[in-house]
Amino acid sequence: MTSSLGAAALAGELDTETLRGLAPDECLARLKKLSGIGAFGSQLVRLRALSAVDELPTREPRLLTAVRDAYDLAAEPGIGELEQIAEKWRPYRMWAAVCLRRTLLDGPSMVHSTASG
Repeated sequence: MTSSLGAAALAGELDTETLRGLAPDECLARLKKLSGIGAFGSQLVRLRALSAVDELPTREPRLLTAVRDAYDLAAEPGIGELEQIAEKWRPYRMWAAVCLRRTLLDGPSMVHSTASG
C-alpha cells in the first residue's frame, strides 16, 4: 500500500527539476496541495530539497526566537523585520537561518538530529 504522498512522488509531483523550474510562489502552492504538506513543510521542501539557498524560511517559527536572541531584540521580529535583518545574510539566507535556528538547541549548528551526535 502506498501513501498518498508516496503516490504523488511516483506520479512525478515531487520531481525536483520540475519544482525548481517553477516560480517560488507557484512551487509552494503546488507542494501545499499534497497531502501532509502544509505551509512550513512546503517551504522546507523548497529551501532544503530544491537547494534554494538565498531564500528566507519565513514559515520556520523557531527562527524568529533565534533571531530575537541573536540580535538581542525585545520581542520576536515580524516577517518584515526578519526580512530586513536577513538582507545582510545574502546570498546564503537559508543557511544563515538554519544555523541561527540550530543555536536554540545549544549544540552544533549543522547537526540534523540528536541521534546523529
